[in-house]
Amino acid sequence: MHHESSVVVNRPIDEVWTFMTDPFNIPRWGGGRLAFRVTPTGPWGLGSTIQQRMVIFGFETRITSTVTEWDPPRTVTHSVMDSGIGRLGFFRATLEAAGAGTKVVRAVEVEPRGILKLLSPVLGPFMRRQMDAQTQNLKRLLEAGQG
Repeated sequence: MHHESSVVVNRPIDEVWTFMTDPFNIPRWGGGRLAFRVTPTGPWGLGSTIQQRMVIFGFETRITSTVTEWDPPRTVTHSVMDSGIGRLGFFRATLEAAGAGTKVVRAVEVEPRGILKLLSPVLGPFMRRQMDAQTQNLKRLLEAGQG
């Protein structure tokens, strides 16, 4: 499953990048995210591990990923891994200056396996709605000065 969600935020690229890469802010985007933690503690970058707690279909789950691309203030990619089955997919955010604002493109690629493969017809639309809502919330928070 692949999905992209984009928006133009009326804020400079450095401000958007700083907001998007602050672990405190990420659960504020909504979409079922309960917590977002980066290890080792401190600023994150290439090789950092990301641990997320999320609610999906009413069930709390944990997702672990590793930052595989880090190019401030333009691109961050993290690959999602499962210790039992390997790579599940990736999340990527790219930013580019767009006039006085910043174009943000968020992409996700998921390779469902096991039970998730059976749930794909339901999981895909759910994932797209969640991601689109998160992207719009990102815009709303930044433009309201809550970033």
